[in-house]
Amino acid sequence: MRRLTKTEYERVVADVFGVTGSVGSGLAPDERIDGVFASNISSPVAVVQLRQFLDAAESISSKLKLDTLNTCDRAKLGDDACAKQFIATVGRRAYRRPLDKSESDRYATLFAAESKVEGYEPGLRLVVQAMLQSPHLLYHLELDDPNKTVPNGVARLPGYALASRLSFFIWSSAPDDALLDAAGSGGLDTDAGVLKEAKRLLADARARNGIQSFHEQWLGLLKLDSASREQKLFPEWTPELVTAIRDETASFADYVIRNQTGDLPTLLGASYSFPTGPGLKLRGVMSVPADGKVDMAADHAVGLLTQPAFLAAHAHSNQTSPILRGRALRERLFCQPLPDPPPDVAAVPPPLEPGLTTRERYAAHRTAGTSCVSCHSLIDDLGFALEHFDPIGRFRETEEGKPIDATGMLRQTDVDGDMDGARALADRMSESEQVSRCYAKQWFRFAIGRGESEADKCAVQRVEEAFAKGGSIRDMLIAITSSDSFVRERREN
Repeated sequence: MRRLTKTEYERVVADVFGVTGSVGSGLAPDERIDGVFASNISSPVAVVQLRQFLDAAESISSKLKLDTLNTCDRAKLGDDACAKQFIATVGRRAYRRPLDKSESDRYATLFAAESKVEGYEPGLRLVVQAMLQSPHLLYHLELDDPNKTVPNGVARLPGYALASRLSFFIWSSAPDDALLDAAGSGGLDTDAGVLKEAKRLLADARARNGIQSFHEQWLGLLKLDSASREQKLFPEWTPELVTAIRDETASFADYVIRNQTGDLPTLLGASYSFPTGPGLKLRGVMSVPADGKVDMAADHAVGLLTQPAFLAAHAHSNQTSPILRGRALRERLFCQPLPDPPPDVAAVPPPLEPGLTTRERYAAHRTAGTSCVSCHSLIDDLGFALEHFDPIGRFRETEEGKPIDATGMLRQTDVDGDMDGARALADRMSESEQVSRCYAKQWFRFAIGRGESEADKCAVQRVEEAFAKGGSIRDMLIAITSSDSFVRERREN
């Protein structure tokens, strides 16, 4: 079973209980699939985490606006009847399915005991505290009746479980009432029904949440939470700037996928973006159109590759890092994992030296011995292609008074060859079947919350081929929701 990630937990709390903010900040860090996507799937909850969930539940329940959650006429129906209505309505959203009688009765008993002493509202708040600590809220519970025999060990997910899988994939949050209604009426029992709801969810503004969550994790943008910059060199680096550049990437990806052509070449190479706040000055933007979409010079904005959030997430506090940027591109966009540096190699950037560019200071890696050269020949040139952008993602023409040298060679890919700068790199990657398949595979991993297994091989291949053939990211996301790995469960009888 997978436990909700911190992002999913916070969005469920916001959507179900109406409490927003960093309510999951006190929870333990998420586990990750191959260091990329959050998926708390492997380890049991430790005692200290139980306390974290309790603390979060108490804090959240104290912030509830019960008048918006509970519209029952107490004067007409009475406290007990209104509490039962609250338990049924909120419980259905929290559990992502209707509560059974024993669950409803337990919550009603809890309410009665607390309200008798403390009053009506404290009784409801205690019920919410209990719901927030229930495994039915905290986990993706996707199994059908465990006692039912499953032919061939594979069965279609039950409607409510499939509703949850759809909503957490596309919205990174719990299903809305319409999706739960569809599950309850049998609307998700067919592929056509799933297709209908998947399209509805993707068209909804909340789909931005899922798109943002995917790209932040895939591109490693969560590193910005703890990133720092030397203030003497980069006084512009503030929490407000970090928020702005993360929002820019989210807005850009959402616009391309849901409001524009929705293809990989546009995502990787579009010469426009959506900077806001302090991100405007960073991007050298003087004015913004009403729709927020800013057209830029072709070499200043190259899709995702030159988003300040990505460039800053893979840089050091006082300098860029061709290694970090190149490795991110190699592993996350080409799906070519690389080994860690040998234990006897100090993985620290070369010190800043007046008069020397980053490229000149990193030249030693090319001659540091066979064990280093083999990997750096695959990494460095990818990173050097992005050297027109400084450690906070700002475009520059020179470094240390010298013109930027962004030339290099793409190796061991299906689009090998010379390149010069981010635009040339984006053009090559846009033509790469490896990148196309990798992007589809990354979305597949995000959707099912785990790494693919041998049993997923056919499903992954079909999604990759569908994306390569049609080129639409939207269609590829829909294809994932109709794949066997998404709509079915595998179990031992």
